[in-house]
Amino acid sequence: SKAEWRRPITRMAEVITAIVLVIGAVHPFIDLGRPDRG
Repeated sequence: SKAEWRRPITRMAEVITAIVLVIGAVHPFIDLGRPDRG
């Protein structure tokens, strides 16, 4: 029964990790496109 409430949390953690990795990979290109940020 414990796995029932842990599964969505694990799923969210995996999704958040994937989003963080994607943002981390794309962020340098976003900075290059916005030189006003310095």
